[in-house]
Amino acid sequence: MPLTHIHLAAGKSLADRTAILDAIHAALVDALRIPAGDRNQILHEHAPAHFRAHRGADSVFIEITLFAGRSGAAIWTPTAAAVPKPSPPPAPKK
Repeated sequence: MPLTHIHLAAGKSLADRTAILDAIHAALVDALRIPAGDRNQILHEHAPAHFRAHRGADSVFIEITLFAGRSGAAIWTPTAAAVPKPSPPPAPKK
């Protein structure tokens, strides 16, 4: 029964917030084989003045608390599944 905290800058639409929560939960169900109804998520929205991220204001931070008994691979798999690979930085201007 994992507990997931999701941190993001305030201002995302309800559809975006729902999509983020659903993607994270689907990754946990798939990777950890938890029951689909075992959903414990807390969404934290931060004022832009209180949210700084190296990759920009659209960053999403995910904290997953798991109980003992899961392998390292089982712990990292849902994170990789829920998070798309970042785009490469733009080429420097000449």
